[in-house]
Amino acid sequence: MKIKQLIISLLAVILAGCSGTSGITKLNQKANSEYLAGNYQVALQAYKKIIANYESRGESATCPVYGKAGESALQLGEYETAVKYFEQALVTPYADETVFISLADHYRKIDNLSKEIDALASYRSKFPEGKGIEKVNFRLFETYVISENWGDAIAVWPDISDNASGDVNLLEGYFKTNKGLGQKDNCNDIAQQLLSLEDTNVLAMEWEAMRLYNKAENRYQSEMKAYENKKTTSQYNKLLKAFEVVTADFKSSLKYFKELYEINPSKKYASYLANIYARLDDKQKAEYYKSLSK
Repeated sequence: MKIKQLIISLLAVILAGCSGTSGITKLNQKANSEYLAGNYQVALQAYKKIIANYESRGESATCPVYGKAGESALQLGEYETAVKYFEQALVTPYADETVFISLADHYRKIDNLSKEIDALASYRSKFPEGKGIEKVNFRLFETYVISENWGDAIAVWPDISDNASGDVNLLEGYFKTNKGLGQKDNCNDIAQQLLSLEDTNVLAMEWEAMRLYNKAENRYQSEMKAYENKKTTSQYNKLLKAFEVVTADFKSSLKYFKELYEINPSKKYASYLANIYARLDDKQKAEYYKSLSK
């Protein structure tokens, strides 16, 4: 008798479990159907019931519908609810591409750069062949540049470089990355690319202005020191010849700084203009820009 009762009890439990599983399956089918029909409110309520069922059994980590619940809430403009479900989906095996894209978009809107980077980087890691990988790579590179994560930015660059030849914004990001990594030769090349696309590109113009100025000033100081140490006729002639190159570089730098000053009449640019005119022995203009640099 006891064995018979035990068997009956076990059968009852099994049948109840099957019934529950069947009910959840039907509810999930209904939720998906309503979602596809655009009935997001009805779909969300159904997804919530499924979620409640899993959570009541302590099985939230295996709940497959957090992502869909988040998408439904997002369609309804319930952003806090959507983000809550998307974040819960991340700790399950069911977080699809949409979850990461939606989270990244949300974090961008609320200006949470670190969380946006996390969502984008996770997408890139989990879905390297995903439908949205191109868009993700572009934005991830941009966020790495903004946050000055130069090493991470340069790691993403090979995946977007093919599209960068005519894109000023991308090239500027690549320039900043190389500058941050101390890659001066690369910066020289990228600056020229930028100027070929946009001859008034401030980033490239300032780089060239500074490069030519430093080149000229360093050569000037070096040659003057050599002459002071050895005041001979041959050394003087060498100094005069070097000054031809120095003067040409100062004039090239001057051209860029004048254009930069027209765009942005800052004290910084005025100071460089004053120094260059002083080297070119134009005392009047040197004094003029010196007064503007104070």
